[in-house]
Amino acid sequence: MRTSDNQPIGLYEVLQKDAFVKSETYTTVPIGVDLHQHAVVRDLNKIEHLLIIGSSSGRLHLQLGIALTLTLFNSPAYLRLALVGDDASQFRHLLGSPHVLGSMITTTSGLRRLMDGLIKHISQRRQILDQQQTPALDDYNRKALSNKLLKPLPRIIMLLDTVTLADWRSGQDQWVVPLHQILSKGAEVGIHVILASPSADRQTLPDRITELFPERVVMRSALSENTPVAPTVPLKFVDAMLISTGEEHPLPIELAAVAESELMRSVAYWQQMKTRRNADIQEKGQPIPTGNTGLLTLRSDMLPTGDTQPTRPVVEIDTGDDSGEILISDSMISAAQALAAYLGWLSVGPLRDVLHMSATEAEETLRILRRVNVLEPGDGPIWRFARLAEPPPGSEPHQ
Repeated sequence: MRTSDNQPIGLYEVLQKDAFVKSETYTTVPIGVDLHQHAVVRDLNKIEHLLIIGSSSGRLHLQLGIALTLTLFNSPAYLRLALVGDDASQFRHLLGSPHVLGSMITTTSGLRRLMDGLIKHISQRRQILDQQQTPALDDYNRKALSNKLLKPLPRIIMLLDTVTLADWRSGQDQWVVPLHQILSKGAEVGIHVILASPSADRQTLPDRITELFPERVVMRSALSENTPVAPTVPLKFVDAMLISTGEEHPLPIELAAVAESELMRSVAYWQQMKTRRNADIQEKGQPIPTGNTGLLTLRSDMLPTGDTQPTRPVVEIDTGDDSGEILISDSMISAAQALAAYLGWLSVGPLRDVLHMSATEAEETLRILRRVNVLEPGDGPIWRFARLAEPPPGSEPHQ
């Protein structure tokens, strides 16, 4: 029973229990413990997405527990986090981790930009997996271990805490369609959503969104005595109910608490590992990656104008045929930088689809961006965004 003297179970205790210790995947996450004190875990790769309903602080502990577990057992090369919510919450403690994409998103307009980039990324990943004849992300990453021409593709987990987004309801037209697309198509290529909502009413979450979550954790604050639970389990004895599609009854659970010190230790560990990696890279004479995608710092003055005609030549490419030379202009490079910042990565496909470059122009543009360290060096098939170009003198950052 939850009283003022109650001592909640800690995340560390849950991770020591057999259900988690004996799990065979690095995508297994803790939900809590049942009434018998057995750990309740789920494989994110199988359940695809998770919905958390309720406005109590327990939802935050659950989100942080999942994020902490995933980052503990996955390097940044295999897992990245996109954080959407209140930058004053405990989410801020994760911002120093190299797993995190950019900075905290605190508005639905910022969320829309993130989701647009993820949707493009889903299509790109699907193409990469098809080219390598690998049906799923894990299959591709296993192949990448033995093929130096391939680089692993990290899972991307979007922690979306709508409880703290003031414009969530009013901005529904900005997020419903792209969120539905990500929920429908993202998991098969390793893009997952952990969404917290104050309620599941249609004004907060349309049915077309909630039906895409086979697993839902409903906090005690969002439950009522009419919720179908076992009659011998009064609601005052539990923190939440886990409702799974196909199961007749919800599962009463106690949530695990996450301490700030646990978050800070994990972040400090990965910062240390990043420092070691950068030192190794520097010894080899390679440029040091920043770890920042720049996804959330795109300025309005760097957005493509739609005019990709050369204005001043940067490089001339001899095509080797009668088509003549191709001019890569400053404006084309700036537009490509903006697109890389928006997506967090870049390849020939987006340059052709979005900026209408030819295949030759796109390949040369990628080469230039890698040469000046806007894109991290490598052999593809996609390149990570390394840093945003310095702002023009006198310009103000776009908020």
